[in-house]
Amino acid sequence: MNRKKSAVNDDERALKELEALAKKGDPQAQFDLGMYFATASLHPTFTPNLQTIHEPGKCISMYTALEWWLKAAEQGHIEAERWVVRCYQFGLGGYQDCEETVKWIQKLVEQDDGWGQRSMGFCYACGYGVSMDAAKAIKWWRKAAKNEEPNAEYDLGEAYITGYGGVKENKEKAIKWIRSSAEHGNKQAQNVLGLLDEYSFAFVQRLLKNPTNKR
Repeated sequence: MNRKKSAVNDDERALKELEALAKKGDPQAQFDLGMYFATASLHPTFTPNLQTIHEPGKCISMYTALEWWLKAAEQGHIEAERWVVRCYQFGLGGYQDCEETVKWIQKLVEQDDGWGQRSMGFCYACGYGVSMDAAKAIKWWRKAAKNEEPNAEYDLGEAYITGYGGVKENKEKAIKWIRSSAEHGNKQAQNVLGLLDEYSFAFVQRLLKNPTNKR
């Protein structure tokens, strides 16, 4: 038996074992099986998105993936809950549903999950499924930033630059949160930090307040 055929047999055996565990109610197996249906792989090397779910060979069924993620999420599997949010928010499992999106984000914030807290802030900032409220957006971003959620750290840092949500502009606090976000891998924060190092705080402030400005 050649190596390629052996690997295929190993994957088939692993998939059967995963399906058996998932059907018995194991939340990690349910999450992993959902990821298999979303990526067509037991060892995915990419994150499913609106593009990959339509590419041949990169997705089996997002609808089925969502079904398995829901089963795991209902047992409190945080990563599954995050994927349920993404599916309902972007319509990855068939349709968008802002009420379901907020419902599952709420479950995440009840578990003090930084990703969920940042997502709740986004909902209030955009009026997605809730009434638009910049002050509440800031509140949730503060909670998420304290949990070292990189996107929330950037959001909070930008708020200190622009005065969004009633936040008092503060150079020291802005740089603190932008730097922390950059250190945690946020590309946008890394770009802004570079601008802060190269130009003045006032320049970056003008740029972020009016993104259409050119240098």
